[in-house]
This record gives sequence, C-alpha cells and structure tokens, in this order.
Amino acid sequence: MTVIPEVKKDLIGWRLGRVVTVVDRGFSSEDNLRELQKAGGHYIAGEKMTSGKQTVEDAMSRPGRFKTIRDNLEIKEIVVGDGEARVRYVLVRNPDEARRDAFRREAHLKVCMVK
Repeated sequence: MTVIPEVKKDLIGWRLGRVVTVVDRGFSSEDNLRELQKAGGHYIAGEKMTSGKQTVEDAMSRPGRFKTIRDNLEIKEIVVGDGEARVRYVLVRNPDEARRDAFRREAHLKVCMVK
C-alpha cells in the first residue's frame, strides 16, 4: 500500500508541529506502522485481537483489571516491550457484549455436543 507514505508526503507542506495518525486495522500492517514512526511520527492503530501478532498476543495474555469508564465501557492499558520498541495497547471491552458473546459460545458448544 502506498497510501500512508503519500499522506505523510502531502502533510509536509502543512508545517504541523505534531501529527498523530489514526488508522483502522486495515492499515495496521508492520510496514505501515514503521512508516508512521519515521521521523518521530505517532499513531493510534486498531488491531484485531486475533491478528496473530506477537505483541498483540503478549498484550492479551497480561493480567490486570479493567477500569470501568461507563456501564458499557471498560479499558485496560498495557505496554509490551522496552525502549523505542515498546508498544502501548489500550484494550477496550463492553461487558454486556462480552456476556452475550459468552452466552453465544456456550449455546454453540451445546449444539456441537448434541451432534
């Protein structure tokens, strides 16, 4: 993909002090994230929990409590790695949705056991 380098090139003429680029999981490849970090760039990127990336696996396996922000929003901050190689993750979950997912999994397992 050439979108990220093109956007960064286009922003050069804007003389911005600091840019934080926000991308969804469709743009969070290792190459794109490395491009965003060039020249001290900052980014926020969506990640699939099942992406298979080692840092995501490490973040998901870290213990710790979620902090309740609202009835339907909990967050947990996790830093994986050290120094410039560190990656900060903010895990976000909706406890109501988590309960619904657990119910669906349980119902699916019951159906599978009957077969």
